[in-house]
Amino acid sequence: MDQTWTLRVRGHPVAVRPAADKSIELLRDDTVVDTRRIPTFGAVTFDLDAARVTVDVSWGTRISKAVLRLDGSPEDTERDIEFDPPTGSRKARLAALKQRRPKVYAARHIGIAAIEIIAGVLGLNLLLRLLPDLNIPKPDLPDLNLPTIPLPSVDLPDISLPGWVGAIAASAKYWIPVLIAIGIAANEVGRRQRAAQRKRDIAAEESTVAGSTVAGRTDENR
Repeated sequence: MDQTWTLRVRGHPVAVRPAADKSIELLRDDTVVDTRRIPTFGAVTFDLDAARVTVDVSWGTRISKAVLRLDGSPEDTERDIEFDPPTGSRKARLAALKQRRPKVYAARHIGIAAIEIIAGVLGLNLLLRLLPDLNIPKPDLPDLNLPTIPLPSVDLPDISLPGWVGAIAASAKYWIPVLIAIGIAANEVGRRQRAAQRKRDIAAEESTVAGSTVAGRTDENR
């Protein structure tokens, strides 16, 4: 199966793919412009004009992720633009689902939270049923006559909360995880929408440097 990851950058098709001798090739306009060896630890990186291409590799030379990082600090992942996975791969089908149904895909957080709550309740009930009924005798402890310390009597007002407040507080352990999951899902939808817009913007941009090339030359021994 083809292992080429692609992205359109400022009007030019850019791609990364595995090469011989445990290396990764960077292509621009269907031409190999740089080759880097896969390090023992860490990702493969290429300089591409004012940006950087980072390629994560797993299982030999199999690419697991490739991103284009625009100008910014290495930790500024918010500016990452992901390459498209190889056509027909499982990652490509998953990426298509994320793009077509971003809200449905993000809703998995809510489903997972609900499943964890249900599994936790059912699992606890089952565990309590499986535990043996242990009749342990209480130890015979001596009676201790401790002195009585007089404490001041404070008359506190009798505050009676409405019944619905107590019901909400008692069920908080169930609905709070769901609310957190909803927040995570909403944040993921917004993040993916911004990432998709960045990908469209970088594809539509025109190259600002005529004949610009990748910084560095092909070196398979690197």
